[in-house]
Amino acid sequence: MSFEDNDPFGNAADRPSYFQSPASTADSSVPPPPPLHVDSSTAADTPHLPVFPEMQRRSSITVVSPCRHLEQIPAFLESGGQIYIPDAGKNQEGHGSHIVYKIRTGDLEARRRYSDFESLRSNLARLYPCVVVPPIPEKQSLTDYTAGPAKAREDANLIEHRKRMLEVFLRRLSAHKDLRSEPVFLKFLDSNVSWSEVLVSAPISLLPKNVLRGPPSNPASAHGDLAYSNLPIPSHTSKKSKTMTDPVSERLRKVENSSKEFESLLNSTIEKTNRRMVKRYGDLAVDYNELGAQFNAFSLSEQGSTAVAVEKLGQACDETYLATTNLVNALGHVFGEPLQEQGQLLSIVRQVLKYRRQKITQVEHATDLLESKRHSLDGLVASENEARRIDGALGRYQDAQPPAAGEFPPTHDLATPQRPAGGENSTTATTTPQQTQTPYGYAASPGMNGSTTTTSSPSTGPRKSSLSSSGFKLMGRLNHAIHSLTDTDPALARRQKIGSTRELIASLETAHANAGRDLAYIDDKVSQEVGTFELGRQEDWRGLMAAVATAYIDWASKCLESWEEAERSVA
Repeated sequence: MSFEDNDPFGNAADRPSYFQSPASTADSSVPPPPPLHVDSSTAADTPHLPVFPEMQRRSSITVVSPCRHLEQIPAFLESGGQIYIPDAGKNQEGHGSHIVYKIRTGDLEARRRYSDFESLRSNLARLYPCVVVPPIPEKQSLTDYTAGPAKAREDANLIEHRKRMLEVFLRRLSAHKDLRSEPVFLKFLDSNVSWSEVLVSAPISLLPKNVLRGPPSNPASAHGDLAYSNLPIPSHTSKKSKTMTDPVSERLRKVENSSKEFESLLNSTIEKTNRRMVKRYGDLAVDYNELGAQFNAFSLSEQGSTAVAVEKLGQACDETYLATTNLVNALGHVFGEPLQEQGQLLSIVRQVLKYRRQKITQVEHATDLLESKRHSLDGLVASENEARRIDGALGRYQDAQPPAAGEFPPTHDLATPQRPAGGENSTTATTTPQQTQTPYGYAASPGMNGSTTTTSSPSTGPRKSSLSSSGFKLMGRLNHAIHSLTDTDPALARRQKIGSTRELIASLETAHANAGRDLAYIDDKVSQEVGTFELGRQEDWRGLMAAVATAYIDWASKCLESWEEAERSVA
């Protein structure tokens, strides 16, 4: 199913002047709006591309550079080539019923889903955190999908709206001097490249989870770099930086405040008012259509001049209906869609400024963390030196201490029984009493003095002491298991902590050395992007106001001409 020929204006005669090519409006009494684009000689170097209303027209620039391969796309875009989305419809290849958009870049064609555009924009924003990456049309609301998921996906008006705005998105990317040469963007335009493979390969796969842990010029280059991976991430509730009092910060703060106020004005007042006006003009067009049908039917029942006069009134109502329908489409496409995009651009500008503010706060937190770790390292080193001094003093004291009086070093192992000097028959040999087995247990044999030991029986053994010894054995095993899991060597733990702290300090010192270069790059790039956006926004709004004024003038002229003709016929 194709929506390419969905033309609400019928033939070229019914098309209003602001939707026609410049050649078709050369003889019109209403002058066309001033061109919004810059001179073609500098268009390739301008990062901001105006879109209203000239951007909806097909470019008449003669492209010299061919575009048949991926390597030829940058030269094609720099020479003035444009990107089109001529068609959108259901996917005819493979399985699934999703909508695909045909992208035409010279002789190259690619088909991408809306989710592909979404992933392209999100990854470009991560690769270029200091760049105002153009927005894409917003997703459909949850209520629309709840009411009918298939209807929401196949809505012709929604697809046409996305096709126009996605084409604007691609053209803005191709006009940006940094983004148009990005390999990820160029691969998106080539049908021979699998987009799912691009998302899992470099440089996207090398991006950190948080762009704050990467250099602003190329976040993917920080993969595996401890100088960036150990940087602290400031929370959303972190206090504002105390050092943001320089002229650049003051100017950017004013831009952020004005952008926030203007975004609130667009979303809360202008856009809502425009939607109400579009609805009311749409209802008025329907009323004129019904009124013209009634006049035309009434003219058939009359004769003579009365029938002619009534018929002219009906024709005037029909022409007013067509003119009002054109005005409704103009207010929706030429004015409503740009308002939405302007609101999204203002939000993106504030996100870029927020990234700069968080980066400055991160540098301050890293400086505080570095000082804290240095203080902690000094304490650990002092503890280690004190422990070594005490161990050395104890060792010297034990070596210099003489043995106590009456104590001599053992000349034999006390655990080994010694043989008496008189031999085996010596009367001074140490003897132990011998035990004999009895029916009731064991009895000791008579000793040297003729005394015997009391006979003991197994049934009368001390069971309480046996249970206690087994309990002590169990507790000993448990204690051994616990000590094996925990570090029982404080000296070793202290030395390991000293080593890890020194590594962290080295990485933080490297990051602190890079911070000056990163912040200088952020200030320069963000200031350039914001300045370009401000100039482009003023140019867009001048063209937008001219397009809206032309739409109202064209509508009023058509209505006035129709009713004046009806008046002359009646008179």
